[in-house]
Amino acid sequence: MDLSQIDFQSIFLGLQQQPVLLFVAIVVATFVLEDPATIATGVLLAKGLVSWPFALLALGVGIFLGDVGLYGLGRGVRAGFFRQRSWSYRPTKFDLVLARFVPGLRTLTFGAAGFFRFPIGLFLLITFPSTVVWTGLLLAGTEHFVREFSFVPWWGWALVGLGLMGLGHWVKGKFTASRGGGTPSTPA
Repeated sequence: MDLSQIDFQSIFLGLQQQPVLLFVAIVVATFVLEDPATIATGVLLAKGLVSWPFALLALGVGIFLGDVGLYGLGRGVRAGFFRQRSWSYRPTKFDLVLARFVPGLRTLTFGAAGFFRFPIGLFLLITFPSTVVWTGLLLAGTEHFVREFSFVPWWGWALVGLGLMGLGHWVKGKFTASRGGGTPSTPA
């Protein structure tokens, strides 16, 4: 099953008349795909279908529980195969904050924190404020973006997406070529 921000938004819209179920759905959605769930909630916020406290609390609870879950998974795998290996990645306090703001780092960093028995109290003290700041920024950004650009039709967003994908491929090609990893040229 492949879920997206649009799927979350549809589910959330269907539950807007049932606040308790909507709250639970947002919390659970953060376990599946955190950022799309946050953006979908931000769209609801921009449309006036949920309040700031409701959105921030639901997302905050889900994201925070997910972070603690990743930490717990790291603690849980500290047996068998993993005990026999040498590991070089031991997260620092800075790594925990950075992982909140850089996509793709959270699972490894928070899991490693649990694996290496980073003190749970310090882990919570670092990740909780980071969660509040990240969620607030993403919600505020989504709300502002949706309100300011609500006049753009759906196909306009499709064109923007295609343009961004094209730009990404162009930049990647330039970066790869400049590092010597481009397509080898044949002498004339």
